[in-house]
Amino acid sequence: MPDIPPARPVLHPLRERSSARLVRTEHHPHGRRRVLIDHRPLAGVTPAMLLDWFSHLGGTMTYGDAVLPRYLAWHPLDHITWALAREAPGGGAGEGARFRIVEAFGRRPEYLVDVVDRVEKLDETGIRLVQRVAGVAVVTLEHTWSAGVEGTHYVSVLDLGTRAAALAPVNRVLRRRFPDAMVDAWATHNIEEVGHLEALLPSAEPGARVATQVRGHSGLRRVRRSRRGPMAESDRERRVIDEVTKGLIIGGSVRDATEGKTFGIEDPSTGEILCDVADASPEDGMAALDAAAAAQADWAATAPRERGEILRRAFELVTERADDIALLMTLEMGKPLAESKAEITYAAEFFRWFSEEAVRISGEWKVNATGSGRVLVMRQPIGPCLLITPWNFPLAMGTRKIGPAIAAGCTMVIKPASLTPLTILKLADILAEAGLPDGVLNVVTTKSTGKVMGPLISDGRIRKLSFTGSTEVGQKLLQQSADQVLKTSMELGGNAPFVVCADADVDEAVQGAMLAKMRNIGEACTAANRFYVHADVAEEFTKKLTERMGDMKIGRGTEDGVEVGPLVEADQRDKVAELVDDAVQKGATVRTGGEVPSGAGYFYPPTVLADVPTSARLAKEEIFGPVAPIFTFTEDDEAIRAANDTEFGLVSYLYTRDLGRAIRLSERLEAGMVGLNQGMVSNAGAPFGGWKQSGLGREGGSVGIDEYLEIKYVAMNV
Repeated sequence: MPDIPPARPVLHPLRERSSARLVRTEHHPHGRRRVLIDHRPLAGVTPAMLLDWFSHLGGTMTYGDAVLPRYLAWHPLDHITWALAREAPGGGAGEGARFRIVEAFGRRPEYLVDVVDRVEKLDETGIRLVQRVAGVAVVTLEHTWSAGVEGTHYVSVLDLGTRAAALAPVNRVLRRRFPDAMVDAWATHNIEEVGHLEALLPSAEPGARVATQVRGHSGLRRVRRSRRGPMAESDRERRVIDEVTKGLIIGGSVRDATEGKTFGIEDPSTGEILCDVADASPEDGMAALDAAAAAQADWAATAPRERGEILRRAFELVTERADDIALLMTLEMGKPLAESKAEITYAAEFFRWFSEEAVRISGEWKVNATGSGRVLVMRQPIGPCLLITPWNFPLAMGTRKIGPAIAAGCTMVIKPASLTPLTILKLADILAEAGLPDGVLNVVTTKSTGKVMGPLISDGRIRKLSFTGSTEVGQKLLQQSADQVLKTSMELGGNAPFVVCADADVDEAVQGAMLAKMRNIGEACTAANRFYVHADVAEEFTKKLTERMGDMKIGRGTEDGVEVGPLVEADQRDKVAELVDDAVQKGATVRTGGEVPSGAGYFYPPTVLADVPTSARLAKEEIFGPVAPIFTFTEDDEAIRAANDTEFGLVSYLYTRDLGRAIRLSERLEAGMVGLNQGMVSNAGAPFGGWKQSGLGREGGSVGIDEYLEIKYVAMNV
């Protein structure tokens, strides 16, 4: 037991000017007591006078880079209190400045000593996180006992403007981010009695510094950073990356991989490592499934309205933080900021859509045909789901799966793409802030997808698999899913035809082609892959498309005016270059682009190819890059045969001003979606999915939630 300093008097001449009074003392578990002290505004008090008061009380407080006097004394109540003063908004630094004083709760010394080796200090990122969650004040403490025990750190979160229940999301977020820390978030229960008491720590402004790092404390979780390139050194970029959870999120806690492995996340514009994240093992994957299975019953029983409200709050948070999320997405995936922001708008809409669908899960009741009984049909959550998302739309492909799962009452294990996991990790934190209970969403990052996900697919507790990615991988997952007869959703590869008829408005067709081809730098399953243009308008279309694509600015996605960022990795860029080289060798003409630029990053220029032979590989293979190969036709039947001559059938595009032709050709195109006189089909309120080898099931729209529900029929004898 460390030596305890003797009690010191709390009174000081300034007390009379502060009108301080004891509001009440409350008893709490573990021998903890809370004392609320009401300090009115200090009229006419200068900073020097205030610091003198703290000096009178004794001790020092470390705040940012400054050392302020700190009050550390033992009261007759046998608990510790800390006081922190901050200048009120609008107050000056001289005579007449307004201050308010906040005293935080303490712990009995024996309880504090008991946990000295397992608690830690909240870092800057965590403090800003808490302030964003509930607008609360955060007090962090660092002590050196006279007995020589160092590194006693714990977090107290004080909110004087909300009820305790509202701080549940704060506790969940803190415990997830700092699983080894002692974390307490609490609120005043009698707002009227102490409503004017205020905590005036700095607001969570970008780059705000609110606490210093603790040195020499083995339990401190540090943000992993390595090999950072010079272009990633801006303060805002660093802050956005550092704020993201880097560990596995399992059962509401953040943990390292059991084997301690990590892998790096590249900035595709430079090839430099942005940060490292945990590389999960099969044991970690199973732990995530354990957490999802344990949470399933309670989550399924949660009221639909409550599930919907969580999604609605998440929609609002994603929208509110769009700028930071967009920057994070651009850094890890490469697309320009404008496109990242557009994806966030699209992604957030899935949360809003399914927040409304949660309360519309219906059933059926009818009289048996014989009249002797009744038929009751209900739809219930299918159970724990495994979600595997791609790298090209890291947020939207997550919300498109997570949204309906939450609305339906299903728990989840999600495995984001190893190239772009940061966005999903960010989303998981946002969902926790929105009130999603621990264990409902578990995030497993890994480079060994098959090794880690395989055992989960084979485990009978997983009842649903949703995957977005290549057809090749999807086929393997379907084979693995067969043993457990899993319900599956598969959004797989595409090879979209873009048909421009002779009567089309060429300018509108070019505009649609720019969207269908260049959205997401061409790295989209819905990207136009083959352009079939009627011979009568082929040259006009090709010339205008070449001008538009050739004028696009290439560069790092964070730079002003950039329209084309890098492809996601070197392998992807090399594949695109290989397909273009193959077409050129077989007779295609390069109208613009076509060469890999020198320098860092995985850039490939917008490329238009004319006179492309049908023997070229890109006539059959998905390009996934900014390349537009143009073929010509003279008859509608010829165009439809060519468009349907593929094993894929995700989306087709058609431009014509003839209504009859539009209907006839739309019906004949073998695809799950058709863009008629428009270059984009993505819509949260519409069923997204393909025919043939482009997938199974639908995501989005009124049918999207059905993928996460089972039908039960009850025969009733009345």
